[in-house]
Amino acid sequence: MPRYYPIHLNIEGKTCLVVGGGAVAERKVGALREAGAHVRLVSPRLTPALQALADAGEIEAVLAPYTPSCLEGACLVFAVTDDRQVNAQVAADAEARSLPVNVADSPEESRFLVPSVVRRGEFCLSVSTGGNQPMLAARVCRELEARFGPEYGDFVELLGQMRAYIKEKTPDPARRRQALSRLLDAEAPLRALLRAGQRETAQERAQALVAAALAAPPAET
Repeated sequence: MPRYYPIHLNIEGKTCLVVGGGAVAERKVGALREAGAHVRLVSPRLTPALQALADAGEIEAVLAPYTPSCLEGACLVFAVTDDRQVNAQVAADAEARSLPVNVADSPEESRFLVPSVVRRGEFCLSVSTGGNQPMLAARVCRELEARFGPEYGDFVELLGQMRAYIKEKTPDPARRRQALSRLLDAEAPLRALLRAGQRETAQERAQALVAAALAAPPAET
């Protein structure tokens, strides 16, 4: 088995091709739309949910068998039909065009794998077993979902706001790190406020922590 290079891609506004119209295609389309991709779906038949998206203009649907021309302009390709021959053809055509392809029924033909994911806003955890045991990856993700609640998305957003705030307040990299470290040390109480829906209070508390950190003597190195 190959050793995969983990990466998070920005596919916002980019065309991603999904060949297939069943339940697996639904999951792929949902994840791609969540990432802001333009989805091109190719299949003679669609599930009711996919058909509804097509009718609403939320996805580009080609209600026809796959042909190589469907790859035009795509940056990612997913072959998720229940036909082994079609999936293999999609993989071969994508490979010939140097397009990264994921083949649902054949990790060996895939150029990338899709990990199991826990997403909390911009906070994203991914788990992969290299295609060996997807059930294990899914189980680990369920454990991570219990460990990292929805407030982690708000916490990451707050840290991003405070990072910009700190940059405005000081040009000193060491003092910036000191202020960010103070925020991370206060992770538990800040997350508790966010979990309770007290965003303004959390932001005020974070700003106070930053102000105290910047007013303190520089930490010895």
